[in-house]
Amino acid sequence: MKRFFCILLLMALSGLLLTGAKVDPGDTEKSGHYAYPIDVTSGKWFDYTVLEKSEMLRIDDETLGKMTDEDLVYAIADYPYLVDYLAYGEDIRRFSEYCSAMGELLSRETCADSLKKYSRQIVEEYKTRPREDGRSTVVSYLLQDIAEAVSETSRDDSGGLRASYVYTPNGSLVSVTQPSESHTTAYHQAADADAVSTYGVSLVRCGSCKYNHHSYAWYSTASTNNCWMNNPSAYMTDGSYALKYSGGTSSSLYSYGISQNDRLYYANNTHSAIFTGYTGGGAPFASYSATSKWGTLGVFVHGVTNVPAGYNYTTISIWHR
Repeated sequence: MKRFFCILLLMALSGLLLTGAKVDPGDTEKSGHYAYPIDVTSGKWFDYTVLEKSEMLRIDDETLGKMTDEDLVYAIADYPYLVDYLAYGEDIRRFSEYCSAMGELLSRETCADSLKKYSRQIVEEYKTRPREDGRSTVVSYLLQDIAEAVSETSRDDSGGLRASYVYTPNGSLVSVTQPSESHTTAYHQAADADAVSTYGVSLVRCGSCKYNHHSYAWYSTASTNNCWMNNPSAYMTDGSYALKYSGGTSSSLYSYGISQNDRLYYANNTHSAIFTGYTGGGAPFASYSATSKWGTLGVFVHGVTNVPAGYNYTTISIWHR
């Protein structure tokens, strides 16, 4: 009889993981706070798409409303896609669209003070009791960075960055900014390693705050690039690049005249990449690879659809020069 109940318990736990059911705060031995139903160490992590995992990691509103500020900060620390904060160019609002705990905390007047207080508490805890998943260093970096960003309420929309311009091949002006480096090499190395582990991608070049995905794909792939570009549309509207394909990623590209080094433009201006894995066969678009810069993270070789959830890959256009 005891063995029968043990089997039932194991089946219930397995069902919890596979269905992505929510766990109430406090039902975990890891931190004493909210427990996500899946993480990188789960074994099943790479069995799901990024969008499926993103939905599994979403905390329902009722649970969020019952969580204390401390619970929320711990849930932010344990969020498996925490590194996406950098992939979104350190845009806290965009990150909060996918990290439910961050979104809930931002809605509270106590947000800045709680982030500072509990982030410091968590970082100190990691010094004496490191995380079992080996992510103590990168989570500490990211928590402190997020806390500092939320506290900078007086910063203007441009971030105090110097405006400049670059030119498309056909001579159109494109507005860019020229930010300075704000992270240490150790920070970038830890964050890039976390992205590699979380997404199963390959690192090409260490992270940098000086240029982003649009700039890398459309302006310059050089490591000396110092231009952050928010909108590359001029490259596609002035004839510098010709449209070869626009649609979903399940289609075959065989008849569209696509080639390596064509540019990929993700829906709603969310991402740009360089097509580097196309062989001309009839396989679905999603099965090929691309190279791109992820926010202030590094440059990665990745599957076309194996990108942060905020990079809208439901519709992608391909452009050829």
